[in-house]
Amino acid sequence: MIDNNKHISEALFAKFLAGETEGDELMLVLDWIDHSEENRQAFETFERVWSVTGRTSSFDADQAWSNVNKKITHATRNLFYIYTAAAAAIIMIIVFGLLLRNQSVQITNEFSVATLSEPVEETLPDGTEVTVAEYSNLTYLYNKKTKTRIAQLSGEAFFDVKRDTNRRFIVNTGFGGVEVLGTSFNIDILESSDVMVDVRSGIVKVFLPGESKDTLFLIITKGESALISSSLGTIEKQIQQPSVFFAVDSTISFRNVELKMVFNELERMYNVNIVADSSVFSGLRFSSSFKQNSIDEILTVVAETFNLRYRKVDSEYLFVNNEK
Repeated sequence: MIDNNKHISEALFAKFLAGETEGDELMLVLDWIDHSEENRQAFETFERVWSVTGRTSSFDADQAWSNVNKKITHATRNLFYIYTAAAAAIIMIIVFGLLLRNQSVQITNEFSVATLSEPVEETLPDGTEVTVAEYSNLTYLYNKKTKTRIAQLSGEAFFDVKRDTNRRFIVNTGFGGVEVLGTSFNIDILESSDVMVDVRSGIVKVFLPGESKDTLFLIITKGESALISSSLGTIEKQIQQPSVFFAVDSTISFRNVELKMVFNELERMYNVNIVADSSVFSGLRFSSSFKQNSIDEILTVVAETFNLRYRKVDSEYLFVNNEK
């Protein structure tokens, strides 16, 4: 039995992964995972095993957990889907058509926003805060019958979801979606129709389109990202980009990133040029987080970390080793 600070059975984790927990049970699992990095890693290990062995009604949680000590099988997820923009539009119409048709009494708190050249910040009827990126569309409704908060997204949006373990929050994109388990995250539907999901806090379940209980999904947590491939019908974890939440709160977070890549990211976000000779980059990797800092403040931290010095000429920053 998993026993890190709280006693939670493998059976409860299996129930959680199957989407069958709610109320106090859901809160217990979420709090346990958020309690520590050790808990989060233990949960991810269990999820990998469950994804291979646990999708049957006769799931043996104890046996699955014992398998962790022997071998963790990396499942190959090769379902094949081909979607086009037209298919996404059809899915959107069908989903909302079925929800609204003959259910006017059940649907409440309808809300929609469409943006042009500027992002828009809004608060949804349930208290969720959302930043809808430019040239994006978001529609929200609440289904009383299923106790589900549903957002339909076209484009990109950042969600800071109001936690409510009795009312699910789902974001559909037409190519897959996200079920929120108490979190803040960003969803971006790319030009290829692939969907990128980045989690800033909490936990989300990323899933492919489909109504089956066994629909392919992947659970990701704080600092993790996932890519839904619309053409391959797969979900894969990705390395989270340092500036993914920069447009939301001017945050940049580097985790053991090569210094050259750090400079490239800073150039892109602050519209400056950073020049350094090859000796500056030799084997250096940088880890730090910044929020609402100027480019000069960030570069000063970088310089002091690696004993470098720099000077500014117009919008260009020149870095050299202190030894020179």
